[in-house]
Amino acid sequence: MYCNENNFLVLIICFEKYKHELSVFDSYDGSTIADEVGKLRQFYMNLLRTFSMTLIQQNK
Repeated sequence: MYCNENNFLVLIICFEKYKHELSVFDSYDGSTIADEVGKLRQFYMNLLRTFSMTLIQQNK
C-alpha cells in the first residue's frame, strides 16, 4: 500500500475524534473501553512508526 500524508491525516483525525467518545462506554466482554482505547493507541503508534519509515524510504 502506498502511504502519503493525506491518507495518514484522515486516520489521525478519525482516531482523535472518536477516542474520547469511546471512553464513555464499557465493552461487552468485561474489558473496559479504556483498555480498548489503550490497544488502539498502541496500534496507532505502531502505524505512525511504520508510516514514518515508509515515507523515509520513499523519499530516498
